[in-house]
Amino acid sequence: MAVLIGTKHKEFKGLKGMSGRDFVFYAHLLSSSFKIFNAVTSTPGACMQEVLSYLSRYTGSDRSEQINWLNSQRNLSLLPDEHFEWIKIDERVCCWAWGWLMTSHLSSPVFNNDGSMSYPPTTEFQNSLKTFPTNTRERFNSIVYFFDTRSVNLEEKKQDIEKMKATWMSVLDSPHPLKFIDPSNELQCAWAWEYLQKHGASMSIFSPTNNKEKYLSAVASMDLAGVHRDTKRIFLMNMKKACDQKKYREKLKGKKPLNTFINEDSKQRLNWLAKQRGQNINKTLEWLIDKEYDSHV
Repeated sequence: MAVLIGTKHKEFKGLKGMSGRDFVFYAHLLSSSFKIFNAVTSTPGACMQEVLSYLSRYTGSDRSEQINWLNSQRNLSLLPDEHFEWIKIDERVCCWAWGWLMTSHLSSPVFNNDGSMSYPPTTEFQNSLKTFPTNTRERFNSIVYFFDTRSVNLEEKKQDIEKMKATWMSVLDSPHPLKFIDPSNELQCAWAWEYLQKHGASMSIFSPTNNKEKYLSAVASMDLAGVHRDTKRIFLMNMKKACDQKKYREKLKGKKPLNTFINEDSKQRLNWLAKQRGQNINKTLEWLIDKEYDSHV
């Protein structure tokens, strides 16, 4: 990740990590260790100021000791950036990964008083969220923050993210669930999300605020759907039929049916004209009618 502007301050000399990700981690570490008491913001620049303020309290060997401690904790806690690259480069993957973490417990279940086992009502990832993300960048940052600040060793973090990646690869064994939806068509994206909501197939963890987010949320809801493959296939087949019908109705807007007969020669000439113009017969008829009409008015 890029180095933050302003990190050339002398108080930062000796710090091994100087990116926004590093300073968010340092600020969280200092806060959780009760070394700073201000509310930690997720803004990297604000976190950098918190760290600067803390290190400014120390000089000489004391400051070196604090720097070494921060470096040591960073090396023990932060996975290299490349472990997250497969999530960062694809919006669909990022949305799925966020949803998977929202609904999956990474730790073992706890024992109840009656001897049974159960999971807490919220996942570890849900508990780590400071704000609810509204776009891909915020989702990605929340995923990285979770792994950076999770209280497990680095090897377990590697295992968890590799488990995520393997799960995602199994999702790719199936065709793209909404390949019949054009992600650049806002009306289709909005329709897809509304269709899933209407049929109880949207996931409540997603609250899309625009049509692009509605598309990503709809795709992720299908990617994460814990139903049998055949059940999902039939649902998506019916959804595609509904989408095709909607597209057909929209295509017919402003058009009227014309039922008539013409002789064979005229039909052949009409076909030839349509071919010459690179149009279908309907468009060619409209052109002929408009051309003749314009010559009389």
